[in-house]
Amino acid sequence: MTHMTEYEIFCACFPMLNLSEQLFEELSEISNCARFNAEGGFALVKDNTIMLLAVHPNYRGKGTGSTLLEMCENEIGGKGYEKSELGGFLYGAVEGSNGFFEKRGYTLGNEYCEMKISLLDYHDPLSDVGAKFGFYNDITDICSAVGMVDDDWVQYFDGGGEYFCGFDLSGKLVSFCIIGDDECCLISEENIRTGSVGCVGTVPEARGKGIGLKMVSLALEELKRRGCDQCFIHQTHLYGWYGKLGARTVLKFKTAEKKI
Repeated sequence: MTHMTEYEIFCACFPMLNLSEQLFEELSEISNCARFNAEGGFALVKDNTIMLLAVHPNYRGKGTGSTLLEMCENEIGGKGYEKSELGGFLYGAVEGSNGFFEKRGYTLGNEYCEMKISLLDYHDPLSDVGAKFGFYNDITDICSAVGMVDDDWVQYFDGGGEYFCGFDLSGKLVSFCIIGDDECCLISEENIRTGSVGCVGTVPEARGKGIGLKMVSLALEELKRRGCDQCFIHQTHLYGWYGKLGARTVLKFKTAEKKI
């Protein structure tokens, strides 16, 4: 096989993605990474994180992956780090590669996936749930609700985004999400406008009533109205929940780390 570029190897490894070469380079942060190459494969390392390790299907089972992984770990250990992590670009060990990393000492963690929803023919399929919905910008109120769901998310509600929320009939904020209508992400394609819905949560007392799902559905309609062709759902474990709105899994992965 003739010499392949890193982008060509990436495309062969992830045919479900349609990233342009420019977007691949941007999202992988390739210019800011230590780069390692072996016949038929390559790897990228930033700090103590293996951003990407990819081996062309025709070269698997020949030791290329093991060679690249050793290079990555030597780089990470040489910088004084005591732990190697899989993350960054693809966020972990992609489904199908779990065994490869586990055999080489990595501890696998939680499972997540990247999902997308087509908006071309999207119409809210859900009935009324006895709540009100709309954009909201009272950051103090929003952050109070976010803190009840996940303290780590509060940092993302800094007033710099658009927050679509759900309110009970008394007007109390009970559900929230961040929406974006021009996302550069793993499912991006040329001439396809991608929106996003993220940090979706409902305060404990209001769960089980369908408010959160209805909120997301109405947010999808808003993204469609703005001209988005698809919506990106990032790093979620709620496959079935989003599946009710027509979301499909693009990539599934597990977090992974190893002491070195």
